[in-house]
Amino acid sequence: MTELPFVSADEAVSHIQPHSHIHLSSVASVPHALIKALCRRADAGDISDLHFHHFHTEGDAPYSDPKYDGIFFEQGFFVGPNVRAN
Repeated sequence: MTELPFVSADEAVSHIQPHSHIHLSSVASVPHALIKALCRRADAGDISDLHFHHFHTEGDAPYSDPKYDGIFFEQGFFVGPNVRAN
């Protein structure tokens, strides 16, 4: 059996390029560790112009924080309470 390589969330998102479109899984399968890693890249000024597409997501939605305006663009097909205020 071949062993699968594992990388950190930060390493995984380091390959995402500006202008990318990212579909976030729905409800409980939202990849929160990867979202937080993308926010760290944005905070460091290392990424811009990412487009998030999602249906109903649960939990924190840091990508919808107004501080990421112009960095993250959100297209939600259902606006739940986690993104409604922003």
